[in-house]
Amino acid sequence: MFPFFKKRKTTEELYLENLERRKRETAGCLECGETAFEMTVKDVFTVSGRGTVVTGTVTKGRIATGERVLIQGRDGSRVAVVDGIEALQKILESAGEGDVVGLLLRNVKHEQVESGDVLKGMS
Repeated sequence: MFPFFKKRKTTEELYLENLERRKRETAGCLECGETAFEMTVKDVFTVSGRGTVVTGTVTKGRIATGERVLIQGRDGSRVAVVDGIEALQKILESAGEGDVVGLLLRNVKHEQVESGDVLKGMS
């Protein structure tokens, strides 16, 4: 390979870099304090008649239906309520560390959340 060609980063490499950057940025979050729940958004969907669903893997703690989360993104942060949790086409009451889930968020539009945003639990 020619030395003047730069190797392009894969989507996974870019995702992991963004995840690490977000972790560094949110490490000193004063608004949310220490939280038990954390999840990085992998994808965002709109379900007609229901609302916005974000998917990802829970990296820390637990989340339950009805709890509030802080969405930290490039445009700042906003608060949302988890209306539903689903994993493998099963409706759950709560999700824990390592679970790959979809969270239905109340009063959040598709444009307000993007891949790489971090969700943190609020006490």
